[in-house]
Amino acid sequence: MTANDPTRVLVIDDEESMRFFLERTLARSGYAVETAPDGEAGVEAARQHRPHVVVTDLKMPGIDGLEVLARIKAIDPTTAVVVVTAYATIDTAVNAMKHGAADYLTKPFDAKTIRAVVARVVPDAPAVEPELIGDSEPIRAIRDTVERLATSDATVLLRGESGTGKELVARLLHHVSPRATEPFVAVNCAALPPTLIEAELFGHVEGAFTGATRGRSGLAARAGGGTLFLDEIGDIPLPVQTKLLRVLQERAFTPIGGSDPIPLDARIVSATHRDLPALVEAGDFREDLYYRLNVVPIEVPPLRARTEDIPTLVAHFLARRDPAPALTDAALDKLRSYAWPGNVRELANLVERLAATRAGETVDVADLPPELDRPAPSTATPSVEQPFDDARRTFERDYFSRLLEATDGNISEAARRAGISRPNLYRRLDELGIRD
Repeated sequence: MTANDPTRVLVIDDEESMRFFLERTLARSGYAVETAPDGEAGVEAARQHRPHVVVTDLKMPGIDGLEVLARIKAIDPTTAVVVVTAYATIDTAVNAMKHGAADYLTKPFDAKTIRAVVARVVPDAPAVEPELIGDSEPIRAIRDTVERLATSDATVLLRGESGTGKELVARLLHHVSPRATEPFVAVNCAALPPTLIEAELFGHVEGAFTGATRGRSGLAARAGGGTLFLDEIGDIPLPVQTKLLRVLQERAFTPIGGSDPIPLDARIVSATHRDLPALVEAGDFREDLYYRLNVVPIEVPPLRARTEDIPTLVAHFLARRDPAPALTDAALDKLRSYAWPGNVRELANLVERLAATRAGETVDVADLPPELDRPAPSTATPSVEQPFDDARRTFERDYFSRLLEATDGNISEAARRAGISRPNLYRRLDELGIRD
């Protein structure tokens, strides 16, 4: 594959919304994306377009993902196939890998996860040099910290709200370090089910459990002498926290079912949007692990704390568009006055929408979406003068509004974070009048 030959990705899924999400996410990362609504159409598309990577759902009408995997491998054994399932078990994962899958993913997952997986299974996929956009004081402080850490192997904990760019900072730390020629391996801890996270991180040996007909290296091994980025570290279960603590202390890990420790050479960088000290106090996060991870803390600011960077960010997001709309000063002022609960990710999505709908035209205040007129959700404590039911409703509206902003409207992810079912979340949103 040459620089002028972008990675071709084929997405096969019977859910239209999932196809749209994957196509948009991967296309924005520079991949040439084709989609197919079922297995038969997917195999035919693979025969015609010869993709480098196939992302296929496991459960589909007609032929399932494993049959798709077998047929595509028969067409071209070099094609990397990623199997996606909403019903992951260790047996499912092992079965997929046994049939030749390059990797597997469990629904729900976010854009960062699928981008990381595709980049990992195609080693020569187009790489983008990380760049921290902006010249505000908080961004300059982060750049200074990254430069000071360039030759250090210190463990770093990135803290900040969702959508602020924590993974970008992690990639920048890797890029400026002597480890830059080694792999950068990212794992979204929140997207992995508790039953699989240990095997995903540390791997397993042949015969470790039923169906483990061959061993599989984990992400810690794949990172080699590079960087292992543990995103959403606050979401890992306590038993895995215990093992991770031991790995950090001993700088070695043992695959599931194995007996010989493997040295851990990778640098550990972790990130979270959660309040880890509060989780420690509540007994949901190990205090000793927190101190091991929090050697060098870096706060990644929300966009509302660096609004002077918004014009530069907008110009950066529009740079890849030709023609691209020009925003008036009044429109930029409007963007600077908004609270941006979804942070830089929300701004990027807005710019993409404007570029797609008003290419080559001037964007003024009247052309901006109406949600920019919404006041930011209040953080005020409900008044004690309110009846209890009204106070609870005030809290719930604030909580669920922020939750949806933080998850980019991903209902599955929002339900997971809230600890409730999707139907229950839909019901609550309807009752509170914030479904739309």
